[in-house]
Amino acid sequence: MKRSVAYSFVHKTNCPASWLPEDLQIDCEYLQEDQPAVYAMYGLAILAMIVYLLMLAAIIWYRHERAVRFAQPLFLYMLAVGGVVSLLPIFLLPGPPSYVQCFVPRAVVMLGFTLTFGCLLLKTYRVYKIHEAAQGLRMLKITNNQMMTKLVVLLLVDVIVLLLWGLVAFPKPAEELVYMAEVGGNVSNQVCSSDAVGDAFIAGVYILKSILTLAM
Repeated sequence: MKRSVAYSFVHKTNCPASWLPEDLQIDCEYLQEDQPAVYAMYGLAILAMIVYLLMLAAIIWYRHERAVRFAQPLFLYMLAVGGVVSLLPIFLLPGPPSYVQCFVPRAVVMLGFTLTFGCLLLKTYRVYKIHEAAQGLRMLKITNNQMMTKLVVLLLVDVIVLLLWGLVAFPKPAEELVYMAEVGGNVSNQVCSSDAVGDAFIAGVYILKSILTLAM
């Protein structure tokens, strides 16, 4: 996706505009809302959401079947919801940076990721603990309420991290000069600005999610 860069004189002058270089097309620093690629992305996201919702409906319909009961249907529901939530940021990303766009998509991705992979982790954890107890000839019952409490804790960690991030280093829309070789100088780009503390929060989130994935 491209945008136009026009040359102009910095100071008022009688020099003719024809002396200026021709306008250039350079890569755009953000996704423009009216681009075909963005509409295609929307279409794929909607299609994926429909698939998740159909899966959710099928799980509800066959919830009494043996295979579904053994697969822990409550967490299958949550997995489908997590998939839908994870796709929502696609509709928030296009367009110039704003206070909403700089913060909300990452926050929603965090929560959607935890819903999806947190449920997978907890499903695996339950099977592991029951198998471990069976090897020791012990009876072990892990209720859905106990499992949901663990999921709420995982989501609560996300909420606390997001609150701290928003209070300490909320990312803001800003203009930043970036060197462009095509232009031979700096060009003003619209970006989401975050200081070193904000970058540290983002790095911490990636580490946290990597730990969750590895644990699963």
